[in-house]
Amino acid sequence: MPFGHATVIISLVDAESDDLDLLSEEMEKAITERLIRFSFSDHFRKKDQLKLTFRNDDFELLENPIFAKGQKIAVTWGWPGQTAPPRRMVVHKVKGGDPLEVEALDTTQLMDKEKMSRDWENVTDSEVVREIAGEHGYYGQFLHIEETTDRHDISQRYQTNARFLNMLARRNGYEFYVDASGMHWHDRKLSEEPVRTLIYRADPARGDILEPPQFDVDLSKGVSRIKVVARDPRTKELWEVYGGPNDTEIETLGLEDEMGDPEDADQGLRANRLSRVDVRNMGILTESEAKTIADAMYREAVKGKYKMNLSVIGDARIGAKVLIDVYNIAPSWDGLYYVRECESVIEGGAFRQELKLEKSMLRKLPVSKKRKKGTKEKDNPVEATGEKKEEVGSLRRKRILTTDPGGNVVLANYWVDETGTAVGDVDYETSAYIDQEADLDYLATIGAQSIEPDAGQ
Repeated sequence: MPFGHATVIISLVDAESDDLDLLSEEMEKAITERLIRFSFSDHFRKKDQLKLTFRNDDFELLENPIFAKGQKIAVTWGWPGQTAPPRRMVVHKVKGGDPLEVEALDTTQLMDKEKMSRDWENVTDSEVVREIAGEHGYYGQFLHIEETTDRHDISQRYQTNARFLNMLARRNGYEFYVDASGMHWHDRKLSEEPVRTLIYRADPARGDILEPPQFDVDLSKGVSRIKVVARDPRTKELWEVYGGPNDTEIETLGLEDEMGDPEDADQGLRANRLSRVDVRNMGILTESEAKTIADAMYREAVKGKYKMNLSVIGDARIGAKVLIDVYNIAPSWDGLYYVRECESVIEGGAFRQELKLEKSMLRKLPVSKKRKKGTKEKDNPVEATGEKKEEVGSLRRKRILTTDPGGNVVLANYWVDETGTAVGDVDYETSAYIDQEADLDYLATIGAQSIEPDAGQ
C-alpha cells in the first residue's frame, strides 16, 4: 500500500501532433495548489467523465488556456509511484466562479459531433468499424477489434460515428469504448487476470474495503434462452433460432446452476419456472443474421445477475472494464467480478473509489429442454423424402436510402443473391435519424428513384 498524499497531474495535448505538452512548473503549481476535488467516472458503456473543482477567488483560472472549451487535456492520478495511465479528455463545460468547475469527456466526444449518411456494400461490421476508427486516428496497437464474418450492405443514416459504432457493437453483443490503450470494439474480456484482490473485513481499518458491500440480485428476472423468430427472405419459411447456454459461446464469471429435470415431479416446477424463453420476432433475416442477433441478445440478458457496490481505498490499477477478485463475503458472492463503473475521487489528499461490480450466472438446461440450433418451424418435405437438396447461393442484405411512392425519405430493405439479383419483397423502413432536407439532397446527387414494392407485398 503506497503512502503519502494522492496526486493529480494535468497536461495539455497538442492539437496537431496529439503529443503531451507538459505545463510549465509555474502553471502546474498554480493549478494543483488550487485543486479542491478531483473526480473521474469510468463507465463500461457511457462516456468517461472528468470533474475538477478549483479555488478561484482571484478569477485567474478563467484566463488559463487549459480550460478552454474543446481543449484536449491529459490527466493522470493516484498515489506517488502508482498512477493511472494518462487519459486524454476533451473540455466540455466550464461553469461557476469561485469555486470553478471544469467538466471533460473522453475522446469519443470528438466522434459524436457530426451526423452523416453513407453506405458500404458487401462488408462485415468489423471492416466498417476499422475504417471509421482510422478516420479518427486509431490504428495498430491502439485499435482493438473482434472480427465478424457475416457480409451485408450497411447504411449509416444521419448518425454520429460514436452512435453508429455503438449500434454495430450492440447488435453483435460487443462493447464499444475508448480508454488509455485506444479504441475497443469487442466482446467482454472475461478470461484476463484480475488486477486486484480485495478481502472484506468487518473492521474497515484492517482492509481496503471501507464500508460494508451493498448487493443487488433478482434471479426471478432471469432468461434461460432467447428465441429469435424470423422469415427467410428466399423461402418465406420461419426460422426459430436460439441463443442460450447450450447454443451460444459465452464467457461467464458466475457459477453454472443445473435447473433440474422438468419430467421429475420434485424438480419439474422449479425447472419450468426458471427455463423461461424470451421470444423476439425480428422480421426478414437470413439464418446467420438471426443467429448473430439471438447470441447477442442472450449475452446481454445474462449480464449482471449479481451486482455489488464497494467503497475502497483508491488503486490506480482499478478502472471500468477490468476484473477484480473479492473474497470473505459469502460463498456465492466471492470470486471474480467485472467492473462496470469506477468513480475515482481525490479530495484533501485522500484517494478512494466507488465501484459498481457485476457477474452473471448461467443456467444449464437439462437434456429434455435442449433445442436444435437453427431449426425451421416446419419440416422440409424434400428432406423428409430423402431427395437431394438443391444448393443455393448466399444472400446479403441491401439497404438503400430512397423515396417511397409517397415521396417520403425511407430506407429500402431487400436481399440480393451472388449475382446482385433482388430476391423477395422490399420492406420500407423509416427512421428517426433521417433528415428529410439533408437526405433528399443526398438522393438528388446520386440520382435515386422510388423503389416500387414487389407485387403482393
